[in-house]
Amino acid sequence: MKDTVLGKHRVVSTRLGHCAWVLVAFCVPVERMITSSVSPLVFELVIVLLVLSASFGRVSIPSGGRSWYIVMFLCAAGGFISGFNSSMAASTLTGALLGTLLGISPFVLSYYIRHSKHFSRNVIVAFLGSQTISACLGLLQLSGNAILGQTARLGRINGLAGHPNVLGIMAVIAVLILTGLILSGRVNRVLAVLPLLSINTFALIFTGSLSSMLSLGVGLIVLLIAVRAMFRTVLSAIVCFLMVGVLYIGQGPQELGLATVVTDRIDVVTGNSDSGTASLDVREQTYAHAWNYIMNESWFVGVGMDGMNAGTFDGFTVVHNFLLRSWYQGGFLLFLAAIIVTGNALLLIGRSLRYKRVPLGGAVLAALATFSATAAFYTQYQYWLPVLFIFALQQVKLPTNRKENDRKAIAYGKGTLPHGVHAPTPGSYQKSR
Repeated sequence: MKDTVLGKHRVVSTRLGHCAWVLVAFCVPVERMITSSVSPLVFELVIVLLVLSASFGRVSIPSGGRSWYIVMFLCAAGGFISGFNSSMAASTLTGALLGTLLGISPFVLSYYIRHSKHFSRNVIVAFLGSQTISACLGLLQLSGNAILGQTARLGRINGLAGHPNVLGIMAVIAVLILTGLILSGRVNRVLAVLPLLSINTFALIFTGSLSSMLSLGVGLIVLLIAVRAMFRTVLSAIVCFLMVGVLYIGQGPQELGLATVVTDRIDVVTGNSDSGTASLDVREQTYAHAWNYIMNESWFVGVGMDGMNAGTFDGFTVVHNFLLRSWYQGGFLLFLAAIIVTGNALLLIGRSLRYKRVPLGGAVLAALATFSATAAFYTQYQYWLPVLFIFALQQVKLPTNRKENDRKAIAYGKGTLPHGVHAPTPGSYQKSR
């Protein structure tokens, strides 16, 4: 009786956790708007959810194994040591929160993927729904009007993401997921996702985020190689090309053509236009400033994981590179943590390419890794949660060919055989020979 009651409580708590994580997934694309309009502490509730889940034993071993414990320790230690150059309390807290996020999330998410029915599907649907709403509202911003307090920045749409680059990378994740569904080859699924794919693709282009566009290119290459797509790939590319062509032909007199948006943005980024900041030059200056600090002042102790000294050459622009920013702000210990995460990511992408294991996860992870090389990727939950979800998803063993499963089941005495026929024991075939 006691075991039955405990079992029911476990089921109920797992369902509650399931719903909580689906809500988190829905909020991920609009995290920046939520924290700015409500409170910066709202997303710290994710840490509370993680600690509660781990406390109740909702953990399973993810991809990367126990290396995540090392990452957690290095983040916390890097925050503490680097606090000597800024605010000890703020830097230590930042390191501890990031360490908790990276160290516990893969284990908790892996548990729910394994033991909560339809968890992965519901998380993905929630993310796609929120992101597509944000993308739709972003396209409406092209009219020049404010949508829920959000306006376009110099012609670049924000949606509900709070920044064009954030909307861009969230759109990239959505496009890769939807492309993966199209490559599954089911006609009804293709017809269902094409409108969503169109909305997110156009939103990505009108963000003007070249980092996100580059990330999409890398992600698509990984995805197409991993799924070994041939005819379906060509068919999907033709459909997308036709859709883009229709929009470009019908662009009207407002000079909002896709080609114009991209080429104008390239001119701005490279400094060939006066209509905005040459962000390529700005990025190079942040890299030079951070590298100068590491080489000439301290290669071991960072400037602080909090925001006090995060600015570089101009006092407020942060380093737009994940590995270099980790070293600059958190010191060598945080840099080691970043190296471990990067190494795990490369191994996972390699497995996706070689074994076709969760190819969509490998593609999204490759896109996010590319984005982190030129973006202010640091402690943001909306960047890390998709990454950590993929690490959790990758470790779950997916079913192989059904006939192969049946053969293995019969060989190990777990299959259903006709009456009077006995299943062989493992190795009996070799012994008979």
